[in-house]
Amino acid sequence: MVKQELIRKMTEQSKVFYEKDVERSVRTIINALSDALSKGERIEIRGFGSFYIKKYGQREAMNPQTGEKVKLNNRRIPHFRISKVLHERLNIDKA
Repeated sequence: MVKQELIRKMTEQSKVFYEKDVERSVRTIINALSDALSKGERIEIRGFGSFYIKKYGQREAMNPQTGEKVKLNNRRIPHFRISKVLHERLNIDKA
């Protein structure tokens, strides 16, 4: 699902809000989540999962084409950990 599909689905389920209002709300939520992650904050959405930042220090790597050693700077990578509730919901046998 992409953002526009989410907006469309939320608009269809709501009898009160227009699509432009839902779009503004989704954009606001995504911006707030992005801002929190960029500050290094952890985000937890109960029943869904949590987003957090892992920090990696400097290290040396090798360019596979030239064999040249390259120094990689510090970096921060976002990670997602699924909640137990969502994990169980996804793994229910539907046989």
